[in-house]
Amino acid sequence: MTTWRMKMPDLQSELSKLLNQKQFDDEPGAPVIQTITADGNSNHRIFEYVVKNPAATALQIANALGKHQNNVSTVLKSFTDKGLMRRAKPHMGSFEYTATVDKYPAFDRVAHIKNNMAIARKKAAEARKAAPPKKKVVVVKRKPEPAQPAPQPAAKLEVDTILESINIIQARELLNKLNILFGKLS
Repeated sequence: MTTWRMKMPDLQSELSKLLNQKQFDDEPGAPVIQTITADGNSNHRIFEYVVKNPAATALQIANALGKHQNNVSTVLKSFTDKGLMRRAKPHMGSFEYTATVDKYPAFDRVAHIKNNMAIARKKAAEARKAAPPKKKVVVVKRKPEPAQPAPQPAAKLEVDTILESINIIQARELLNKLNILFGKLS
């Protein structure tokens, strides 16, 4: 018995075939889209794709690498913020990305952590120097005030007492308010 996995082709390879077909090259100046199979993390693969395919959109990159477009867009934004890429918005509405450097920068995690710690220590030292001197706080204890007597509980209102104490006009207003609150009463 064959399963659907045996019958279904690999999505990335099928998308790569579609994107590399000649039918997309009919337009003059259309970019040639290539997929890459570089080893390494996703960020590196995305960067290498943009280097090989300038003016690629997030959707093109996502389709070529088998990634979600939102994830690719997030990585591209971080590359742009770091100055590794430029983005330009064409008339079709999608950002086109172009690498500003040819090689993916090496990332030394230990050096990065040490650098961040040094920066944090420096900022903390500057904050201590810039902080105004601490003022002395004097606490004055007051004598407790005499306790106030507890308020008397509200008198319980009985229905008969209320009805005997109001006139006909007040009773009509009460009925109207009750009708509003509880719906029409007979």
